[in-house]
Amino acid sequence: MPKLWFCEPVSGSFARPCKRQESTEPVSKFPSLCLELRFSFHHTVAMKKEKGFTLIEMLVAVALIVTLSATGLYSWRRWQQQQQLWQTARQVRDFLVVLRNDAWRYNRDHVVALKQTGQQWCLLETDIPVCQGNNAFVLAPLWPDISITELTPALGFYGLRDTAWAGRIRLKSQAGEWLIIVSAWGRIRMCNGKGGFACQ
Repeated sequence: MPKLWFCEPVSGSFARPCKRQESTEPVSKFPSLCLELRFSFHHTVAMKKEKGFTLIEMLVAVALIVTLSATGLYSWRRWQQQQQLWQTARQVRDFLVVLRNDAWRYNRDHVVALKQTGQQWCLLETDIPVCQGNNAFVLAPLWPDISITELTPALGFYGLRDTAWAGRIRLKSQAGEWLIIVSAWGRIRMCNGKGGFACQ
């Protein structure tokens, strides 16, 4: 015998709780039961249709994630290159400050020279024959993708206080360029190539 749930219809829905009883009558004789079974079936099918995502939705989501990731990676790489160029410009400025202070304090001549081998380069005082990493008068860059595109000949300091051979050093990379400018009074400034060379 089939075991059926009997529910009294109340305002288009079903009262609860229902009683489970055995019946010898066919199911078709219980219209309320048929209605409930039909409602439950369609409700279950509708819930199954609402679950999950379609292939197009998944592809759109993946495309958005890839686009945002690529944009973020490019922006991060650009920011990293800008920071590397800025730090190299500060190193060059500090290197010139060391040469200037030593020349003015001990009445020495310090002329800046550039030695370059392939993509590797270094700035050094002219009396030093090779690039030595442990010498205060030698500067080797930390990042090889930054290059020197301009160096004023005879740029340096000549032992007389508040006096220097004016000139500039231009650093360049994919992120832009910086100028390190030395005035005739020995003032050393850093100028950014973006926006008409704003100096600091």
